Amino acid sequence: RALGIEVLLGRTVTGTSGSLSHSLPMGVNVLGAAPVFAIVPGITGSWYLPDQSGHGFNVEVLKGPGQDNGMLAFWYVYDNAGNNLWLVGQGSYVGDTATLNVQSGSGGLFPPNFDKNRIVRTTWGTLTLKFTDCNNATAQWNPVIPAYPNGSMNLIRLSGVSGVACP
Repeated sequence: RALGIEVLLGRTVTGTSGSLSHSLPMGVNVLGAAPVFAIVPGITGSWYLPDQSGHGFNVEVLKGPGQDNGMLAFWYVYDNAGNNLWLVGQGSYVGDTATLNVQSGSGGLFPPNFDKNRIVRTTWGTLTLKFTDCNNATAQWNPVIPAYPNGSMNLIRLSGVSGVACP
């Protein structure tokens, strides 16, 4: 939130043109911290780190009954053996930051052999996404599975959703 302080210097500025003259008191407006970016539906889209192209996030700001301040994120990444690993995070956001509980899944088979009863969902950890504006964010993860380290990386927007504006 911006803080505003107006300082009047006790001076007057006068403009003159021929016989016309107009005077105004002079003041200075000093602003404090810049307003914090707030998450909006317009950040929905794909996000990645260009130096590590080949993995990234799909982020969805949820809207609808019972979904206020909800977020869903899919992280398409690789496990420590180089196999595809899809991590799914769901949670809520306040201001510029979303905190998501992340799960991984296993046990599924490609259709037509898919059986929902074989799916095993495992708690993977947490993911925090902090957005500085419509095109920049930071991802920070904290796994509960010992094989994966805590970490963070900067992200940039790769794509957005047509018709959903981000100020």
